[in-house]
Amino acid sequence: MAPRRSRTSRLLASTAAVALVALLLAGCDPLLTTATYGAGNARTGWFGRQSTLTPGLVSSGTFGEMWDTAVTGQVYAQPVVHDGTIVAVTETNDAYGLDATTGATRWHRQLGVPFDPDDVTCADLSPSVGITGTPAIDPATATAYFVKKTYVRGSSGPAAWWAHGVDVASGVERPGFPLRLQGTAANDPKMTFDATKHLQRPGLLLLDGVLYAGFGGHCDRGNYQGWIIGFTTTGQISTLWTAEPGEPGSPGAGIWQSGGGLVSDVPGEIVVTTGNGNLPAGATPGASPPTQLGQAVVRLQVQPDKSLRAVDFFIPYDAGYLNTWDADLGSGAPIALPPDAFGTPDVPRPGLQMGKQGYLYVLDENDLGGYRQGPSGSDRVVQRLGPFGGAWSKPAAWPGDGGFVYVTTASGGTSSTMATSICWLPFCACSFASVSVELPATYSTLTPFSFSKAGITSSRIVFSNEPP
Repeated sequence: MAPRRSRTSRLLASTAAVALVALLLAGCDPLLTTATYGAGNARTGWFGRQSTLTPGLVSSGTFGEMWDTAVTGQVYAQPVVHDGTIVAVTETNDAYGLDATTGATRWHRQLGVPFDPDDVTCADLSPSVGITGTPAIDPATATAYFVKKTYVRGSSGPAAWWAHGVDVASGVERPGFPLRLQGTAANDPKMTFDATKHLQRPGLLLLDGVLYAGFGGHCDRGNYQGWIIGFTTTGQISTLWTAEPGEPGSPGAGIWQSGGGLVSDVPGEIVVTTGNGNLPAGATPGASPPTQLGQAVVRLQVQPDKSLRAVDFFIPYDAGYLNTWDADLGSGAPIALPPDAFGTPDVPRPGLQMGKQGYLYVLDENDLGGYRQGPSGSDRVVQRLGPFGGAWSKPAAWPGDGGFVYVTTASGGTSSTMATSICWLPFCACSFASVSVELPATYSTLTPFSFSKAGITSSRIVFSNEPP
């Protein structure tokens, strides 16, 4: 049986303008909430209360476009929905509140000059960088939070990152906002956040009254590091954390995750993945995280003073090789699998991570595995599957029929040569119906198929206004 998908709307992106397109789905309640990236803080992409969108409905001929609303600027962030209003944000620092039923613009704010990526000679995101990370909504207060990149003054010179907190219904700024994001790292007071050199790509995380935003570099232009900046729902900076404290120069370890949100699977803890960067000098247990956290899945714990402390990590045994060809583990985002569907007595809380090399890592969220902790310096993880091809995305999980995981890939993976030689996008479904750490082969039932990029002229961002 195929998994049911959620009610969808699509954002059609181009370099000049974007149209927000809603698809017709009879029986969905537009007043429900999709408040964060990936259907919840576990980031599974599974909307468990979406009951009306079935394969039969999609193929019935009654499923189609409801409305089409033009917005200014490229849309990289997932739209979020609360109480009948869609919040959509763009790379020109435009924010919109749209009626989820009709597409009518309820409010629109232009929030300042966007950053010019030519200032850091990086064309990865062009022609402007504004609001890139997916906002997070606090349903209790109907407030949407997001961050923008602009300039300290005018339209050139040093850049600045600002956090906004706006009323979902009206777009009016909440007290305490906008808030400039700046300062030094709590885990390395000698390291100061450089707004010009950093990009806020991951979806924001709302956890216990604090918003967390992850940062990486622009095209690996130095000096940059992986950063997490926390700010409260009342408009105060709570902490800054860097992935490589005390490391000189431009170590990297950027947190970008191709837009995937920061994960929280248990109270007071956050999971993120970094890209290429400095590595530990030797084998290191997971419970003793080093100061060099390049190519790492990192578990952070919120401390009583709101600072963040690394308490567990995993780095692939061949991370040094990955660094040689810019093969970020953190090109993909982590997800925490639903324990009821995917957990076992030995691994009650499994998680997934996949990056540019194309291996899908099945991790124990209670013990990520450290660095070279397996036999002969190998990985100590539940399993490494693949390679399937490089991922600039995240897995998605469906807990029905024993559990399925879906992964899209965008390159051949495995090596720098293969990463640039593949022009088609295979899609792999991994069956987790019989999960057992003693029988790892049961993780590896695959059903791949491919689809061509030929004729694709716009991108789609898919979301649901059913709650997770």
